[in-house]
Amino acid sequence: MRRPFVLSLLLVLSGCAGPLPEPREDRAWVDLHTMMPIDTFMAQRIDRQRVEDGRFFQVPPGPHALEASFEFEIGGGGMLNEPRRLRCLLTVNHDFEAGRRYRFESRAMGFQPQGWLYDDQDNLLARADVSFCGP
Repeated sequence: MRRPFVLSLLLVLSGCAGPLPEPREDRAWVDLHTMMPIDTFMAQRIDRQRVEDGRFFQVPPGPHALEASFEFEIGGGGMLNEPRRLRCLLTVNHDFEAGRRYRFESRAMGFQPQGWLYDDQDNLLARADVSFCGP
């Protein structure tokens, strides 16, 4: 059960192994962070348009909806209960400023995903909405 997941994760991550581009001064840069190293948090869409690189968002100034995929482990308490992965879509809305850096952060509390957007001074700017969760 775990082997196909690990192989697919390695394939996905190998595509992201290149260096990050330089941030553009005319855009806002949004890093993605998750609290647990075994979790996966990847950029998906900006204003319903797919992003090319799931490691970050780079958006023009103004209001935008950022959607990211958050995958984390649930269950696995007993000997017969193998842990499962749950994938959720988190969306955060904010009015971004050009040249600024932001951090979109996620974590899971049990079965509940949570997400927040912070500025470069660690000020909380917005809470993420969960739009979908499934295996």
